[in-house]
This record gives sequence, C-alpha cells and structure tokens, in this order.
Amino acid sequence: MALNTNTARTTFDIGEMEACARSKDPDVRYSLTLNPQAPEAILSILVEDPDPDVRESARSRVSG
Repeated sequence: MALNTNTARTTFDIGEMEACARSKDPDVRYSLTLNPQAPEAILSILVEDPDPDVRESARSRVSG
C-alpha cells in the first residue's frame, strides 16, 4: 500500500486511514484530515499531532 496525500484524502478504507494517521509524513497526515470519510475515531488520533497544521485541522473537524 502506497501512502500518499491523494490516498489520504480519498480512501474509504479504515486500515489505510489508520496507516495514514501514523505516517511519518505530515503532509499525508494533514491530507487525511481533509478526507470527508475520515471518522472521528481516526481524527482523534491527530488532534495531538506534533505538527501544528495537522493538529489544528483535525481539531476543527472533531469539534465541528
């Protein structure tokens, strides 16, 4: 499975989303926060992300 920003933004697969959430690449993690299919359980992994852009984007999705 190739993890990239396009995969993170478009996947419906929970396993791929979990892998993207744990990616070392902050661009992949950020792109996952833009995926409308990403459930709150996945986004909640990213609300404490070390990258401020990822963290803020995830928090805005979780808090609505």
